[in-house]
Amino acid sequence: MHEFFRPFIVNAYHSPGILDLRFGIFLPPVYQYGRPKLLNFATMGTTLGHELGHEIEAFMEEVENYDNDTCRIYKEKKKCLVEQYSEFQIKKIGKKIITRFLLRGNFSLPALNFTTEQLLYISLAQMWCSVSSWEKEQLHYELDIHAPSDIRIIGMLRNLREFSNAFNCPRGSRMNPAERCAFRLRS
Repeated sequence: MHEFFRPFIVNAYHSPGILDLRFGIFLPPVYQYGRPKLLNFATMGTTLGHELGHEIEAFMEEVENYDNDTCRIYKEKKKCLVEQYSEFQIKKIGKKIITRFLLRGNFSLPALNFTTEQLLYISLAQMWCSVSSWEKEQLHYELDIHAPSDIRIIGMLRNLREFSNAFNCPRGSRMNPAERCAFRLRS
């Protein structure tokens, strides 16, 4: 049965001009009533940002939608991402436009010794935790347009200066590369 007919599946879909959120996306681990808002923003914000990224990408692929400078910058950033993701040895890159969001606020959990920013990134990454067999990973490479979970989160976080600052990642390390593929079209 096609996922369209399964409203409780935990997924979101994009069609030009349409963002389709299945009911299951409003259940744990993506969203949980009563959980601190920061944690819901991290998981739900990532999901919404990803789907909106598809809309932006579709818009950017139409050359008549923007000027030559924007076209050049977009192509440079896209090339940077493809090169960076190739380091992860993904066999099928597809279109990988990573969207991001920044949340400011003050939040803490007494039992955990993490800052607000660190908790945001931990919650975001936890949503993608998974265990897969070699066979499942191979099937993923063949059938899914997205990168595997671990690569999706590493690829996104390593390009966020805010993440590197929050965890004091050494400059030039895997999670704080000298060259980032920050997808900002305008300074």
